[in-house]
Amino acid sequence: MKLKRVDESHIEKFRNQAKISKMFGKTALKAYNAIPNDKWIDEEELLTASGMDKETLDKVIEFMDKEGMLEIATEGAEMKQETAQPTQEPSQPPQQPQPPQP
Repeated sequence: MKLKRVDESHIEKFRNQAKISKMFGKTALKAYNAIPNDKWIDEEELLTASGMDKETLDKVIEFMDKEGMLEIATEGAEMKQETAQPTQEPSQPPQQPQPPQP
């Protein structure tokens, strides 16, 4: 499983940190801060970075997912998401206004 943090602003990040700290303590906050918001991280890497046991980390990840703080992807989905190019609709030429009929 791959994880990526979803933060839109510094205020949102601060609020998320406060929620996690209140629910799980400082160790969970370390896990939150170890998840990047610009690239994917492996759950195994997060276990190492946070120093948490897997059971507790799973609870923190579940909470963060329910609160909308994370994007979670499996290996295949993550790879597709990273390499997907946005599709563009074929552009239509602007329509010329019709002259008024007498």
